[in-house]
Amino acid sequence: MKRAIKRVLTIETRRNDLILGTLRSIEKYGYQNSTVQTICEESGVSRGLIGHYFESKDDLLMAAFQHLNAELDKEARLAVRAAGPDPFRRLIAAGLITFAQERRYSQVTLHFWSTALSNPKLLEHHRNLWARFRASTERLMTRAAAERNMEIDIRHSALMFTQLIDGLWLGWTLEKSYDLETCRMLVRDWICKLFNEDPANYPTTMPVREEGSPHVQG
Repeated sequence: MKRAIKRVLTIETRRNDLILGTLRSIEKYGYQNSTVQTICEESGVSRGLIGHYFESKDDLLMAAFQHLNAELDKEARLAVRAAGPDPFRRLIAAGLITFAQERRYSQVTLHFWSTALSNPKLLEHHRNLWARFRASTERLMTRAAAERNMEIDIRHSALMFTQLIDGLWLGWTLEKSYDLETCRMLVRDWICKLFNEDPANYPTTMPVREEGSPHVQG
């Protein structure tokens, strides 16, 4: 029994090493130029062993993309819970988590996004992730509006809010012409204006620790 548990742990450790090695490879060489060799060098796993843990290179690249998104989703859920029961504060927390700190693998995400245009599996995963984010945003907006007896276009407002976040993050990653605090302030101010709230009552600091990388550790 102990031997079986140890084997499972070894498999998961090696898979994780390869996933993190893939992210480091893409960071250095880009998506298209990352090879089995560069991935194995970055992960410290023998090239001959990679087939034991993933069916193919594409399977490994997909796992790395899913890992990035799973880490972001986990941090978002933690931030929302830490914000307390108020749906409006939860809405702000969900909007700010993208700009919690500088992320080591932010440019890697751009490589995945650009590749998704010609990779149906990556594209489907990306669309599903953001569909869930918009759906949760709509639910929080609906509750916040009901508490204030407000009537707003939930669908369009949620779309504007999520695309504001996306656009600010994309601009920050590519341009570096503004900082993350500016992004947090703009997101907070936009949602406060929509709900007639005073931004001064809602700080841009995150309700969770900002140590380490929300996307990935290592």
